[in-house]
Amino acid sequence: MFSSLIKFEENILKKHFSKPYFLVMLGSGIEYYDIALYGYLAPVLIKVFLPHLSKSTAYFFYFSFELFAALFQYFGAKYYGQKADLYGRKNVICQAMMGTSVVTGAICFLPTYEQIGIIATLLFCFARMMQGFFLGGEYNGGAIYCLENESNKNKHGFISGLYCSFTVLGIITASIVATGVNFLGHEYFRMAYGISFLFVIIVYYIRKKLKNDMPVLNKKMITPVAYPHIKLAMIAIAALFFGIIYGFPTKIFNVLLPMTLNIDVTNLMIINSLFLFLYMLCLMLFGCISDIYGANKVMYTASGITMLIGYPLCAFIETGALFNILLIKTIFTLLAAAFVAPIHLWAQNLFPRSNRYRNISSSYTIGKCFSTLLLAISFLTFEHTHNLKSIGVILLMVSLMTTWILYQSSTYLAQPITQ
Repeated sequence: MFSSLIKFEENILKKHFSKPYFLVMLGSGIEYYDIALYGYLAPVLIKVFLPHLSKSTAYFFYFSFELFAALFQYFGAKYYGQKADLYGRKNVICQAMMGTSVVTGAICFLPTYEQIGIIATLLFCFARMMQGFFLGGEYNGGAIYCLENESNKNKHGFISGLYCSFTVLGIITASIVATGVNFLGHEYFRMAYGISFLFVIIVYYIRKKLKNDMPVLNKKMITPVAYPHIKLAMIAIAALFFGIIYGFPTKIFNVLLPMTLNIDVTNLMIINSLFLFLYMLCLMLFGCISDIYGANKVMYTASGITMLIGYPLCAFIETGALFNILLIKTIFTLLAAAFVAPIHLWAQNLFPRSNRYRNISSSYTIGKCFSTLLLAISFLTFEHTHNLKSIGVILLMVSLMTTWILYQSSTYLAQPITQ
């Protein structure tokens, strides 16, 4: 069954590799390679840029940089969103890609703490923030470009899922490269970013040949949006749930396995990579399913099931048995894929083309910021109580809120995507 699923998706992929938006998807994968690399290389990079601190303090400051990156991502979404709605998608995603290449190249040549002291730490923090800024202009904008340039509406769900799967491909690649850097030694971290820099440059110059997808507009030509604040809140809540449904089980899984079953880091990374591969395939599968049943219905079903079984599953994890944890991880992976795969299609239908980029990017980023904050609070609580029920309560509340807004969203759907 698993092999037949892979063959089915391979046949579909062959039809889309020649599409112009394939390069946009590839660029999104490279962006997420950089983002994931930051997490996977944490044990290495704290030795390079924060060696003067204790391990726990270094990790605290290292991941605190993420809060600044999330804030800059919001500013990037606002800035690039405005430009993309007025001057076209192609120019903006090319600019964001170029910005990413500059930052990534700079990280390759950053001096270490041993060379220039605290200035190296500050420069690295600034580079991470700028990565967030350019991601704000790239991620949602890339999905918008892909969907707007696929004329067959019956494939929009699959395109949304395929776009998401490319980000997972970037994460898997980062996992493999980070494993190599961990094996070779922390001085090889520049190699990991150098690989990204080369790919970004190649993709950028190929992207420049893409067609400009829409004429230049002036502010008087922007279509008014009905119920704008409600729609912005809906996307923010959906993005919040996205961050939690994927982030909670992943991080719980990574914390519990080493603590309860003494699984070493190498085996843990292998298990994570296998689940990421499953997640990537399921994103494309549920994208196809959303073309049949509708994006809203698939997302509503996923959040509704999470609302019903999320809390019991969190309690069940505490048994500590390997089979139980892997089973629960599989369930959450399927639920996350079902919710995430059609999310770009669902969001696109809430706004007309003339102000879609700005509204979707900014509200999505707000939701992701709140999910990052909730994850941090939840795992800080778990560290002190070693009780997963509090995490289950948060999952229950967010899934309940998400299910309600998806139930209501059909009332607020805007004009067709082609407008």
